[in-house]
This record gives sequence, C-alpha cells and structure tokens, in this order.
Amino acid sequence: MESCPPEILDHIFAYACTDDGHTGRALSLVSHTIREISRRRALQSVALYGHEQIAAFLELLDQREPSDKQVSHLFLTDHKPRTIVDDPFNEAELWVRARIVKEQYPPIRVFLWDPSTPIIRLLTTVGPYLSTLTLLLF
Repeated sequence: MESCPPEILDHIFAYACTDDGHTGRALSLVSHTIREISRRRALQSVALYGHEQIAAFLELLDQREPSDKQVSHLFLTDHKPRTIVDDPFNEAELWVRARIVKEQYPPIRVFLWDPSTPIIRLLTTVGPYLSTLTLLLF
C-alpha cells in the first residue's frame, strides 16, 4: 500500500471510511505513512454515543488542523449504544422489548451536564463540511 500514490490512497480511503469511524481509526494504526495519508479521511464518518463521547470528540477536534476536521457524516445521540443478542429467532422480539423497557424507564439524567452547549459547539465546528446529520436525542 505504501508504494501506491497518495492521491489514489486518498480516493480509496474516501470510500473506506464511511462506517462509524472504526476504519479511520484502524488505518491510523497501520503505519506512519498510511496514518498521514488517511488523516484527512479518518473523521469522514463519525458516530457519537452519549455526552462522554461528544466531549472527548470535541477535545480531539481541538487538537487537529482545520483541514483534518472534515466530518461528512455524523450520527449523534445522547444514549449509549445498545446491542441485540444474535439470535435469529428472537432478535426482533428482544429489540422491541428493550425499546419498551427503555421508554418506560428513561435513563437517569446527569443534571450537571448541559447537552446543548457541546452539541452546538460540535455542529459549529463540523457543520460546514456535513453532508449527513442524524440526531437521536431524548
């Protein structure tokens, strides 16, 4: 890969980094050369779950150059990710039950954290580059 021209690798990384951010992080671990080439695309698609990840991502953005802050696709929620048990017979039923339980018993709110300030700061920073924004806020 390191013998491939950087322009070609940039196009490859543009298509590869369309998940929730795992591919961009994995590319940065390959080598110093690949890390530098993929740096521009590493944050192309990001999913942030909960206020801890939002705050940590803002700190990460503060350390990066303006050209490396280009987020094209952003999924943002104030809840932690939920996993569904991999059971082909009960997967849908388990998901529905989990949603019903979650809606009946909402999570305890952390009153010391004002969610609007970090979200506004995040959207102000990455807003000019966004193509897709998905918000799931409760």
